Amino acid sequence: MTKPRTSLLKILLLSISITFFIPTAIAKQSKKDQSGEEAYQTAVRTHKWANDKERFNLYAKAAQLDHPIAQFNLGMMYTNGKSVTIDHQQAVYWYEKSAAQEFSTAQYRLGEMYYLAKGGLPRNLNKAIALFTLAAAQNEAGAQLNLAMIYGSGEGYSGDSKLAFSWLQRAMSDGHEEAFVYQKLLIQSNNKLYSEDQKLFYWTKKASELGIPEAKVKLATLFAAGNGVGGDQSIPPLKIQLEALQKADDL
Repeated sequence: MTKPRTSLLKILLLSISITFFIPTAIAKQSKKDQSGEEAYQTAVRTHKWANDKERFNLYAKAAQLDHPIAQFNLGMMYTNGKSVTIDHQQAVYWYEKSAAQEFSTAQYRLGEMYYLAKGGLPRNLNKAIALFTLAAAQNEAGAQLNLAMIYGSGEGYSGDSKLAFSWLQRAMSDGHEEAFVYQKLLIQSNNKLYSEDQKLFYWTKKASELGIPEAKVKLATLFAAGNGVGGDQSIPPLKIQLEALQKADDL
C-alpha cells in the first residue's frame, strides 16, 4: 500500500480532542487499496451527519480493508469511547495495524500506549522511544515533543538537554504550540532539565488525552492546585507556569 502522507491530511476534531484525518489527495492504489479508500471516503463524506453507530461501522469497514487512517481513527474511537465502549486493547490492535503501514500518528499513539503500559502492553520505554522516533522523522510534532520530554527529564538515560532542545526545535518548526512553552521551561531550569513536577504534569496530560480515567482525575487535581505542585509551596503550579509563559508570548 502506498503510505499516506501526513502533509496531505487535514484534521477533524471531535468533541474531546479526538483527531480524525481526512486526506485531500489519493495516490495510485491497488484494487484492494481502492476499495479501502472508497470505504474511507464514504466514512468521511457521511461523518458529520451519521450517528455514532453508523460512523463507527463506516470507519470499521474501511479499517478492515486495510486503510491505515481508518485503522487509526478506529483505534481512537476505542481509546476515548466515542461511538463504542472504551477498550484500550482494541485500540492497540488498530494502532498496531496502522503503524505497521507507517502512518505516523498511529506510531506516535502506539508509542504512548507502550510508555503508559495501556491496552495490555507492558511498559517499554525503548519501544516507545523507537515509535516516537519513527513518527518524529515523519514530522509528527507530538512525537517530537514526547522525545524532548524524555531526553529533557533524563528518563532511562542521562539527561541530554542538547538533544531535548533539538527535538523541541523540530516540534516548533512543525507547528506544535506547546513546544514553545516547554522550551522556555527548559531554558529557565537551573540544570537545563525538566523537573519531576513538569514531567508528571506532561505525562498525566498525555494519559488524559488517551481517555484514561485515573489520569483525568489526576490532571484535574494538578490543575486545581493553586498553592504549589507536589507539596512544595515554592514551586508555582504547572498550570500557572504554562499560562504565564503563554501570556509572555502575547506581549
